[in-house]
Amino acid sequence: VEKSAIADFELNLFDVQRASLGGAKSEFVHCARLDNLASCFLALRGLVEHVDGSGLEDDEEISLIALFDHEEVGSSSTTGAGSPIMAEAVRRISSALNAGDGDPDLYASALAKSFVLSVDQAHAVHPNYASKHEKGHMPLMNNGM
Repeated sequence: VEKSAIADFELNLFDVQRASLGGAKSEFVHCARLDNLASCFLALRGLVEHVDGSGLEDDEEISLIALFDHEEVGSSSTTGAGSPIMAEAVRRISSALNAGDGDPDLYASALAKSFVLSVDQAHAVHPNYASKHEKGHMPLMNNGM
């Protein structure tokens, strides 16, 4: 490839050190990207167990997970959780399951029956920004929600 043909480039670096255990009783796992890797793994494992456990036989709903490149809720990048990608996906799934009819009531019904979990392993409520969380859904250190 000629240098003049290159419009732009991107370089991504990441830590390649192996994970290690730490703490007085080796109760902590020290690892790069652990937050996203663990969250994604457990979400996928839950979906697979639902399917393998004959969870689909009586399931009238759509079970899915969404794993974002930019998972922060406020991320409005084209692949972020704050982008229109989820709304568009639900709209397209609703339309496809209704023989291509773009019935807005079906879409609204799908949204009304849905719930979303934003899973994060490394965050808790910052006391200076407690108003950014719903009181009944605040992540607590060492407790979950």
